[in-house]
Amino acid sequence: MKIIRSLLALFLAFPAAAQVRVVPALQAPAAPAVSVLAAPALSAPSIAAPLVPSLSPSLLSAPAAPQAPVAVVPAALPARTVLGLRDDADRLYAALAEIHSKEKANETPAALNALKRALLLDFDGVIAGLPAVTLPEGLSPRGQVKVLRRERAKAERAGEPLRLAAVSGELAALQLRVAREMISEESPLAPKSFKRNAALWSLVGAHNSAAASAAEATRLEALARGEEVFGDGRPYVVWNRWSNIHSELEAAARHARNGRPAEARKVLRAAAATLRLAGRDAADLKAADAFEALAKRPGSDAILAAKSLVPHPEVKTAAPVPYERLSSAMRAQVHALESTRADYLETLDFETSLRHAEALLSSPRPSAADRAQARARLSAAAEWAGRGRVEAKRLAARNLESAVGALDRGDLKLAALHATWTVATLSERRAELSRIALSVRRRLLSALA
Repeated sequence: MKIIRSLLALFLAFPAAAQVRVVPALQAPAAPAVSVLAAPALSAPSIAAPLVPSLSPSLLSAPAAPQAPVAVVPAALPARTVLGLRDDADRLYAALAEIHSKEKANETPAALNALKRALLLDFDGVIAGLPAVTLPEGLSPRGQVKVLRRERAKAERAGEPLRLAAVSGELAALQLRVAREMISEESPLAPKSFKRNAALWSLVGAHNSAAASAAEATRLEALARGEEVFGDGRPYVVWNRWSNIHSELEAAARHARNGRPAEARKVLRAAAATLRLAGRDAADLKAADAFEALAKRPGSDAILAAKSLVPHPEVKTAAPVPYERLSSAMRAQVHALESTRADYLETLDFETSLRHAEALLSSPRPSAADRAQARARLSAAAEWAGRGRVEAKRLAARNLESAVGALDRGDLKLAALHATWTVATLSERRAELSRIALSVRRRLLSALA
């Protein structure tokens, strides 16, 4: 213990050499150029520096190699807001579907006029609460919906939850506007039945988009709160370290020469990431691109020749250095914090997946693909929960088995209800894990103080 306190005193006495790590904000690639929702609402959470010594929160998985900084998505609506959009879409869909059914049943116009007036008033009230839309020149709202769908697909493939939440929220708001346009005089469709049907499908899209945005926004908000609770299990400082790009290229060439192309690719990509993060000039960035190209087909001679692309091979990067010498009692608390953090993140991942399943099942018109995806999510979560011992996971497993059974019988409403109950159970479990972690964290910080 005396050694630990001496180390802490040494590090704190020389702040220029060792700095306590400050948690980076959640980051994601830049949002689409056109923003339907003008003002940022849910930006990347900004976490204050923790107490010294640092139990540095790192709920976002650390990359295998340093990466260049990226722009933060400017606007992602809070979960409460997009859930409101989803409820608006559901209410408008039900009202319009009733009118559509009565029209097909040849109901008299007099009996429908009051319903139509109420629908238009409700629709216009919802639209009035949305921010003004700025569209690219020559692009209609329907065209922008297609653009945003492509952006959403890219975010899904890239695994970018902040961008996915932002784009889905924009898409939900725009789809509500398109639905209103479909039943207006400006609608491109002539027959009234076609107009209503197009508007109904737009409202289905708005429901799905808002629900998807809410699921991801809830996850991001939970991560932001968790950043203040969990450490990565190791108190550490950030220390400047030097690496030699030429040495790394020689190691990559050796791997390639000895028949280990996967290892060569790994070293080449790590060297490229280091140059992008800490390179001196454009030549270093160009060399990083060359290393990425070499990683596709690593050859020993070509890798060695690439050394000439980096005239200044010594590169300084910041790296976390853990305190390895901890007493047995402190290590036990560190391991408890690590375990609780892993459980928190795993629970959050399945909770988010079930929010998506709940949204798919509660959609006004779920497709066969929607039902199949929802079943896959429910089954995967049921298998995970079934392996748990705590009461929350056992309760989740029972609800999920019932949800799958209801879905197989065709009772989508009951399946969605069981999914909703499971989400609530897992949310309570995360709150319990946060309380446990805070208690462990306090004991550990007290021991280190």
